[in-house]
Amino acid sequence: MAQARELFDQGNYIAAYEKLNGFDFRSDEKVELLRNQARTLADLQQCQDEYTTFINYKMYNYALDSLLKGLGRYEKYKDDAAEYGISDEYDEYGNSIIIELQETFGLSVDDAMAIYKQPNRHYYTIELRKVLRKLGLPDT
Repeated sequence: MAQARELFDQGNYIAAYEKLNGFDFRSDEKVELLRNQARTLADLQQCQDEYTTFINYKMYNYALDSLLKGLGRYEKYKDDAAEYGISDEYDEYGNSIIIELQETFGLSVDDAMAIYKQPNRHYYTIELRKVLRKLGLPDT
């Protein structure tokens, strides 16, 4: 538990969450709260890490997908972040994702959410590719 707390305090939410796997969090409220905090932040941290990796390799379709996924999750779990007392950290990730969507792909939050909320993966991919083609970026 102490190692997970240290990782969390260092901002390594993914590793903190992994350290907490296997703990019986239901019997300890502090462990449960830390697990929920780490899981919620790790989700957005993972999306941000994926985006960075994909953009560095010029894999724009995957980079955009990572940001769209991150934005969708950011919007979905905002209330949980507030409940867990991590709104500031959570909003930092969310704002970073929003800025990347705007600056790299020219998408507003509303436009990005419209893509994210497509009824199935087929339509989602079509809309994602439209964004990339409009920017002259490869879509594969």
